[in-house]
Amino acid sequence: LIKSGDNIIPIVKSAKEPVVPLAGGNFYYISGQTHLEKAGYCTSCHRDVRHHATKAGYRFLGEDIEGIGDPMYEYGEGHNIYKSGDQYCIACHANFCGPENQRSGTGWIRHPTNAQLPMYGEYAGYEAYRKDVPVCYPDLQKPERSTARVMCMSCHRPHGTPYHFLLRWDYNTVIAGGGNNSTGCFACHTTKDTGE
Repeated sequence: LIKSGDNIIPIVKSAKEPVVPLAGGNFYYISGQTHLEKAGYCTSCHRDVRHHATKAGYRFLGEDIEGIGDPMYEYGEGHNIYKSGDQYCIACHANFCGPENQRSGTGWIRHPTNAQLPMYGEYAGYEAYRKDVPVCYPDLQKPERSTARVMCMSCHRPHGTPYHFLLRWDYNTVIAGGGNNSTGCFACHTTKDTGE
């Protein structure tokens, strides 16, 4: 972070891998390939960018996503609080969402989103909010574990990662029954790694 007067500015164009993946973004992982150019760069998501804007909007994302942003961009102990985000992601990625794309007659296709994270069974181990696997809440003023929901950003980072599909972790290292791992998918699916 760069401190300029009373403003704290996140470093988003760095030549080295970020130590802390900032919620405000870091373009270290942007490859420079045309897929980002076709998407419209930052303004394809941050489309309500206006100087001295007075209209409500979470991080210039418009009205499709609601949240309370951490003033330090998650650099310290704080974190963002999300109400949702799935409807925002679906605007461009609709073919990944919806019940028809989550299960088939032969098994699982894609992880459900906007699904409540149960308090029992394999999910009981997700007790406290984790910045590495964030959840969203229907009431931003009362973010309680009993109302936590899985969202697209629970598994993906919209500003880039070193992993395929913008995942927050290397999916190839997530091996069920492999031992005592509490990262990646096992942050929520706590018993799948131990084989219980």
